[in-house]
Amino acid sequence: MSVATRIEPALLRTLRRHLVNGGLDAGLEGEAWCHQELDTAATACAIAPWAVQAWRGKFANLPIALQQYTLECLRVAHARLPQAIHHEETLLWQALADAHITADEHANSQRARDFFEKLANTLAQADAPSSPAVLALQVQLADRHVHWVASTLSTEPYVYALSNAIAQLEPKRLAIGLPTALDPLAWLTALPPVSEQTLTLQQLPLASPALTLSESLPGNGISPIASLTLDRPAVLWAWQNANSALAYTPWYWQNTDSHLPLPALLSDPTPSPTLVLHTRHQRLQLQRYQPSAWVEVWGQDRYGLYADLKLKGITQRFRWIPPGVFMMGSPESEPERYRDETQHQVTLRLGYWLADTACTQALWLAVMGENPSRFKDDLNNPVENVSWDYCQQFIKRLNGIIPDLAARLPTEAEWEYACRADTTTPFSFGDNITTEQVNYNGNYPYNNGKKGEYRQKTVPVKSLPANPWGLYEMHGNVLELCADWFGVYPTTAVENPTGPKADAARVVRGGSWLDGGGSVRSAGRSRNTPDNRSDDLGFRLALGHSGAASQADGRRAVAGQTAAR
Repeated sequence: MSVATRIEPALLRTLRRHLVNGGLDAGLEGEAWCHQELDTAATACAIAPWAVQAWRGKFANLPIALQQYTLECLRVAHARLPQAIHHEETLLWQALADAHITADEHANSQRARDFFEKLANTLAQADAPSSPAVLALQVQLADRHVHWVASTLSTEPYVYALSNAIAQLEPKRLAIGLPTALDPLAWLTALPPVSEQTLTLQQLPLASPALTLSESLPGNGISPIASLTLDRPAVLWAWQNANSALAYTPWYWQNTDSHLPLPALLSDPTPSPTLVLHTRHQRLQLQRYQPSAWVEVWGQDRYGLYADLKLKGITQRFRWIPPGVFMMGSPESEPERYRDETQHQVTLRLGYWLADTACTQALWLAVMGENPSRFKDDLNNPVENVSWDYCQQFIKRLNGIIPDLAARLPTEAEWEYACRADTTTPFSFGDNITTEQVNYNGNYPYNNGKKGEYRQKTVPVKSLPANPWGLYEMHGNVLELCADWFGVYPTTAVENPTGPKADAARVVRGGSWLDGGGSVRSAGRSRNTPDNRSDDLGFRLALGHSGAASQADGRRAVAGQTAAR
């Protein structure tokens, strides 16, 4: 009886009498009525929703004759009931019965399907029905039907159309989530399309933790998490605990002041569930940030999430750089560009930590015990006179001191993405720069700009303004080594690029105190052999994945209380 919407005593008796071995035992009816897997009322019963799918599996294995007899009994018993019941039972029977007998019921199944498709279309119309009472009854009917059939009819498009309409009209009905059997991608696809756009997923300040979507750049304690490509009016979200099915709930992000609150349990020190977000293009898993042993202090400010490393009294701050998409290189219209800056789209699927400054002489000295720099008047000056090979020795030793740090050099794409900080101009500061913003050779300004100071040396880190993501001296001061070998840019879109497998030189970015304005642009590139040192060559640390990994599971880090390394 797992295909029955309701089972009355008379229907139960009819079926009992058809049994070969139990037809004469009237006590079977009482045993069935009192079964723990049935929900009973005064006049009818039904298999409990939590148990019905197992019984439907058994129905599918019944002899063909018994399957056919069940349908005939249902039609007789429920002939005078609302047609929704008859249509629901027809569709469930058609999905479970043997294919040899379902073909004869095709016309009845299609009429049943048409009934529910018409109901979905009615609910989807903005002006129908006019009566609130009728609307309430129709929504109730649709909601009950979707939950009752979802585990069996999850491939039926009309089921998703009904669920979409319910979510729009009475979202509170979905507070406990969609039926877990529904495919989230199919549910989203059934929604009416909207113009595709890419928005930034952000976490609001820790005082009132919540997620929001915005076109604008984050600030004032709001931390960027990920870029979402959206072409439907809703995002599905769910909490995932161990061994539990996902019960997705729609988040209609287009609503004014719409945000997704993060529950208080995230502030609990015990392990918290994973927050799963599903768009038509992405499936993101967001986890609470559990600070690693190396993190001395962490928090949020107007630039977003940060974590401080402290070693022998020296503090290095790292900024969380969210995954995203950007145009790498320079447009052909950009003044003073070079031919090796072919513009192309880059997608970074993994977020990463990046030092907010170049490595200082103080930090180098704390790790290596010596200082190779030329400009030693201030230990807060960036370390220079270090080659790519020498930097690898530093990184290896640092990772030996702090095993879970996973320090490395950034890839060239990661470096430019962070330098640009969502800007598309030649500099993160705009179309031009001054020597009050960047330490470069002011005798050679960019694009006929105003001349400025030529300091002829490095300056201490954080002496000059940060870019929009809180990173200092990405332009000028010292050239910064990257992990990649130097190579020709692709002409098509790429994901997580790491450069060629081999070359004679490594990538160097950012320009230095020695260079003119055109060389310190966001897109500006240079190269250096791995063993070469100079007094304008330094580096900046990145942390985490290798920079070459792809992200198969769509995992993302969530800022603040829900960030993950």
